[in-house]
Amino acid sequence: MEDSMLLRAMLMMAGYDKKLMTSVYRWRDGVERAAAGNGKCLLFMDKAFAQDEPDYEGKVRELALEMPIILVEDAGAANQADSEVIELGVQEVLSLREITSNYLAKAVQHAVERHQMRQQIRETALVDTLTGLYNRRGFFKRAEQAVAVATRLNMSVMVLFMDVDHMKWVNDTLSHQEGDVLLVEAANVLRTVFRSTDVIGRLGGDEFAVLLLRQQESAGQRATGRLQAALHKYNSKRKLSYPLSLSIGQAECLKGQTIDLETLLAQADENMYKVKKKKRGQAPSFLADGGDYFREDKGEE
Repeated sequence: MEDSMLLRAMLMMAGYDKKLMTSVYRWRDGVERAAAGNGKCLLFMDKAFAQDEPDYEGKVRELALEMPIILVEDAGAANQADSEVIELGVQEVLSLREITSNYLAKAVQHAVERHQMRQQIRETALVDTLTGLYNRRGFFKRAEQAVAVATRLNMSVMVLFMDVDHMKWVNDTLSHQEGDVLLVEAANVLRTVFRSTDVIGRLGGDEFAVLLLRQQESAGQRATGRLQAALHKYNSKRKLSYPLSLSIGQAECLKGQTIDLETLLAQADENMYKVKKKKRGQAPSFLADGGDYFREDKGEE
């Protein structure tokens, strides 16, 4: 209680609003309250109370991904245990009896800045540098989170697996740089069709995937229709002489069913391959100058 009052007083002297501060006196209550803040809070932990908990390290490491954490202690000097909690993701370890309000304010600022920098690095590692969509790692990370939400809210889940048509021809005939342009165009179309709550990723090469959460089972079918319409509209305005075309496979897990992300992706991939197999050897639906740009090669991808 005394430590909490002292910390609160120093924060108020540093200019922080006491209405935004909440004190709890059980470790689990603090964890729950911090998690409910959706990453928009800073957590001060009392070392003496926290470290006795059996799930201490795991919870600290998990929370540190979402918010800056400052560990406060009554001891005078840092020790080996302090370096260990830094490795868990804690931003600062402070001796409550040796700090001033100004020092605390600077510690808070530095903790927030380092946490933001760490988040930027983490987000960069999850993003495909060419298209700006999630890369394979990022897609699976975000999709698994979305699946957990769907399970909790009893929602259906649909996965679309897409492959850019004629990619091999573009790379071999025009250039790999032109192929990169085609991938960026495909990513831009996907952004215009799907919602910010949908998970869109480039899984590698010319393969893309989207995970959608839906309350109504027919909503997934409508999303596929919107994508086809968006591709048609995009190609009608496109200046290049070959169309942007996607082969699309889908798989859905209905409400109440056990959701297995790997299985859904495999099913959608298999359905996409069936669609692509039917397209092989076919000329594109339109060409600007009427020429036959694509080889009728049964092995063409």
